[in-house]
Amino acid sequence: MQPSYSFIFLFLIVFACSSEQAAQEEQISQLEELYTINKADSVINQLLYQYYTYVNTFHDPQKNATYLYRAAEVHLELGNSEKAVQDLEQILSKFSVTGKTEEALLLAAIIYDDSLQYKTRAKKLFINYLYRYPDGEGTARAEFFFLPEDQKMQIEIERLNAKLDDPQQPRQTDIVVGEAMLAKYAEYVVKFKQKENTAIFCDRGSKLAATMDEPMIAVEFLTQIKDNYPNYNAYPKMLFELACYYEELPKFRRRAKRNRKTAGILSKKEIRKILKSDHELEARQLHEYLIRNFAKHPIAQRSREHLKNIGKEDSEVILSFILQKDSTL
Repeated sequence: MQPSYSFIFLFLIVFACSSEQAAQEEQISQLEELYTINKADSVINQLLYQYYTYVNTFHDPQKNATYLYRAAEVHLELGNSEKAVQDLEQILSKFSVTGKTEEALLLAAIIYDDSLQYKTRAKKLFINYLYRYPDGEGTARAEFFFLPEDQKMQIEIERLNAKLDDPQQPRQTDIVVGEAMLAKYAEYVVKFKQKENTAIFCDRGSKLAATMDEPMIAVEFLTQIKDNYPNYNAYPKMLFELACYYEELPKFRRRAKRNRKTAGILSKKEIRKILKSDHELEARQLHEYLIRNFAKHPIAQRSREHLKNIGKEDSEVILSFILQKDSTL
């Protein structure tokens, strides 16, 4: 019986294709290894080219989905969110029964939510994810999307706070995280003035600004407490701190000319008004208010001491302290 030449021909074609496919997979593997140590444009472009060539050439749904997902990750590293979601959407539309569907669905939803701010599409994908993978690894992130906005911001603030408290964080990271926290505190204060946590976040924001040597930002937070939260349990202490900032206001005026950074809680007009105000009068009025309205609070005695020294030069304050000490001997 003579062998079927058509069968042999077909076998040779399949063998040649599988060899070509294996060769391209090996080439991709080598490029991926190179990419881990070399982020040059030439390497990136060649790697992406090989990913897309493979997907367009070979019918292997699992591999195609894997390479598209890896291409999306490369685009994310490059800061190109739009190209990343294009690759992920291709997985969802063409290779939705592969093992990469869950990861692609979650990552696409997160990119739409965080980077692209396309909330409608993000919502649809998160709903799809929760329906298909109720116990998936990304369930918590998907459920987070549907929380009320103020709860989301509180969770984000606590996450940043945990990073800031991490002793392993380098100093430079602390600065970046601290600035992000100040921005998030300020955003919360502006958006949710009536929430019970707002005064607490103003308090925390003022303290964080002080540690980061941003006195005018601290003044913004403290002014917000003064004007809006008289029932806050630390209200007297906050007013005292604000009075102390007013005492030092001339120093901040000089700095404000060089550093115009603000939290965005107060308008520029309000900040200019503070900087141009009679700082001694403002400080005096705050201390007098504390003495008058919180006479039994420990802070009142500190305000009395500060009142004696408003308007005096540092040398006068030191001399007065020495004379007071001598008189008690």
